[in-house]
Amino acid sequence: MVKGETLVKLMQLGDDNVIKSFELVKYVEEEFGFKEITQNDLVLAFSEENVSKAVGNPVCSTYSLMGDKYLDACLYELLVLKYGIVNKGKLDDFRKTYTTKEWNQKKLRDLDLEKYILLDKTNRALGDLKVGKEQADSTFEALIYFIKKREGLESLNTFVDRIYQEEIVNVTNDSKL
Repeated sequence: MVKGETLVKLMQLGDDNVIKSFELVKYVEEEFGFKEITQNDLVLAFSEENVSKAVGNPVCSTYSLMGDKYLDACLYELLVLKYGIVNKGKLDDFRKTYTTKEWNQKKLRDLDLEKYILLDKTNRALGDLKVGKEQADSTFEALIYFIKKREGLESLNTFVDRIYQEEIVNVTNDSKL
């Protein structure tokens, strides 16, 4: 549940952000089986900078820095320990190809999570999806952080293995990577 003060401030920014936050919790639990991630965690991860500031929360990028490192470590661990890829060049190429800002945005969109980014009234009124797209990279990495924090490393590994399955198959079959 979102902390009371945060919920009130979110409501002041618009009812649709409150509704989105409740829908997001339900979606994350049903789609991925995550039961420990809280609504407050998801609000922190999915709020664009103006929303975070308005409700007095740290900006998403605070958590995305840690999520970025967890994602890299998780991918390396999967590639080396589960899939047996030990070629350093292949590992580095994989990271450079599949952990970019654009790729993270694509992953959030592919997971049907981009629509849950909480925008302020101005950006919603303008229909400004650019802010949402720019936010998607940080949101994806912040989500990775909260999965690790609340659900644990094993759940994070399972999640990353699931969502990167196509890319992992490509790297195991591609002699260039």
